[in-house]
Amino acid sequence: SSSSSSTSSSASSSAFQQDVVRRLRQFLQPNASGLDSEIITNQSDMGLTVHVGIPKDTIAIQLHTDGHCLANTTEPLGSVALHNRYLRLLGWKTRVINESVWRSMNESDKLMFLAQSLARNSLSLY
Repeated sequence: SSSSSSTSSSASSSAFQQDVVRRLRQFLQPNASGLDSEIITNQSDMGLTVHVGIPKDTIAIQLHTDGHCLANTTEPLGSVALHNRYLRLLGWKTRVINESVWRSMNESDKLMFLAQSLARNSLSLY
């Protein structure tokens, strides 16, 4: 029920995913948020992939690289936006993190972002 196979599209997105998971574990370990600490990666729900998730709390963190966005923007492609809408219809609370924005943040900003995004109904980092 925990991690599943890794299906990242590149070494870069795999490193991106590992960084997000590592920071998420830091946040969840001794936290007072009340969130479950089980983290899944690349799990499928009705054929839709949850990149990083906290299943008990139905939180899906979708990791978007440049290939998920319109050229020279952080705006998601229509198919990516549709994928996230379908996840929400299945009951997931989706959060989106754009790789280039994530990489531009320092460690404390990353942890602060995770804390804020997990506390809100929805938040995207673009």
